[in-house]
Amino acid sequence: MKTVVTIGTGNSGCGAIQDYLIKSTKFKSPFKGQEFRMMDDPDGILNLYHNFYTNRSINNYSNAIMRFKNYIKNLINLEMNINGKDTKVYNKKVMSLTNDYIKKITTLNYNSFPQFIAIQTNLLKKKYFHYKKVISGNKNQSFFKMYLPVDEEIFIKQSKIYINKIIRCQLKNKKIDHIVLDQALNMLNFIDIFSYFENAKVIIVTRDPRGIWNSMKSRGSLAYPHYNLKVWTAWYAQIMKQFENYKKKIPKKYMKNILQIRFEDFVKNYEKEQKRIHNFLKIKKINNNFNIKKTEFNVFKARKELSNFEKKYIKSKLTKYLQW
Repeated sequence: MKTVVTIGTGNSGCGAIQDYLIKSTKFKSPFKGQEFRMMDDPDGILNLYHNFYTNRSINNYSNAIMRFKNYIKNLINLEMNINGKDTKVYNKKVMSLTNDYIKKITTLNYNSFPQFIAIQTNLLKKKYFHYKKVISGNKNQSFFKMYLPVDEEIFIKQSKIYINKIIRCQLKNKKIDHIVLDQALNMLNFIDIFSYFENAKVIIVTRDPRGIWNSMKSRGSLAYPHYNLKVWTAWYAQIMKQFENYKKKIPKKYMKNILQIRFEDFVKNYEKEQKRIHNFLKIKKINNNFNIKKTEFNVFKARKELSNFEKKYIKSKLTKYLQW
């Protein structure tokens, strides 16, 4: 399976690049165009890895699995509107695949009621739990399980298998072998993708900060400080500084599998940037369903919609990141 991951700061144009690949090439999105968050979210697969192998403790192993299971349970309820109808993004098989995955990445489990769970449990629940134990006569009854993990190499192997099964169960056409995943990782950890996919490439999309600010502000993007220009520029500057420092540490062996695109260049030099993408992914364009005119209209809206103060302030604080 050939996999490409699109990554950006948020509102950077990643969605447009993903849309281009889906509409113009053989690449398909298993998640109906939605972001693939299962790896990178705080309770995702990478969180399991770090709590298993870098933040080691029996409590951390078990708590990470509990949070991962709860996260997946909520994730499979995610819906999006398609043609006026609310539609589930994830296949119902994902939960059973997840339960099987947890068995494969642990060596044993047992019922328990550890202190870190007890101090988070209110008195009423504790009394009810004790009552159930007395009535059932089962001294081993518990609503929490403790786990021990497998060796790191087995975890990586089983995680690859799990992710592949998740993707496959999402595809109606099982023969599809070109997959695009949006925001599967982020700008500060994206080389981790190469540990979980055999044939992966990364496209990083940057955009002029004035365009990003305008998009976040107009959408009311809740994950970002869209309500305060001063806070937002400080946030953006720090994120980009961390990104630049991270890039300097990337091993050379991965560089051939990473492409950085400026969103404005993609729009202004559409033919040239298409070729860059095609050459990088070693693919050909198969149709012209992507609407570049619509993207062009959106990418430069900030020129008209931002106030002179906003444009001057961003220019003074984020000069090195301007792209128009």
